[in-house]
Amino acid sequence: MDYSLESRRLLVHAIHESRRYAWRTGKGGMRFSDGRSEALASGVSPADVVQEAMALTMDGSRPWNKEKYPDICLHLRWVIRSLISNLATSADNRQLRQVPEEWSAAEAQEPAEAEILRSAAGPEAEELSGRVLDAVKDDPVLVRVLGHLKEGRKPRHVAELMGLAEKDVYRLTQKLRRRLAGVLAAGV
Repeated sequence: MDYSLESRRLLVHAIHESRRYAWRTGKGGMRFSDGRSEALASGVSPADVVQEAMALTMDGSRPWNKEKYPDICLHLRWVIRSLISNLATSADNRQLRQVPEEWSAAEAQEPAEAEILRSAAGPEAEELSGRVLDAVKDDPVLVRVLGHLKEGRKPRHVAELMGLAEKDVYRLTQKLRRRLAGVLAAGV
């Protein structure tokens, strides 16, 4: 077995695996023409990951199951994949999500409930608001959520104001949408 060839193949595998993730460095596993590897999380390079996989296998921390992986290189590939996955999900590397250029904070959508309630005008708006309030009056928390949404607040801000978890506000918003849909289905 040509170990230098195999170690190069493992390095290529590590680089390939690193490209599956976004890295805080923004260059995840890219190789330059001079052969350098860009750092992943915590300043670790794909070459470091290959060395770590070999060391962990040698010291028994990642034991080689010869029945599952008859070839040591297959086992090392699995260890490399695992190490890179762990690096990508570590606290040192919060995965970056690329936001499409056409999105902007100024174009953020209001909650649908607030838009519907504000779109009606005059006596229709008063009647619709009254019907919606009748639909939620049995739940005081839902009434408060509705009030905040009518004022155009985002669920995150509503959660802060009401001292609730954000997921609870989203759950209440879904409940409000169902009731609002019932009111609208009954006719305005």
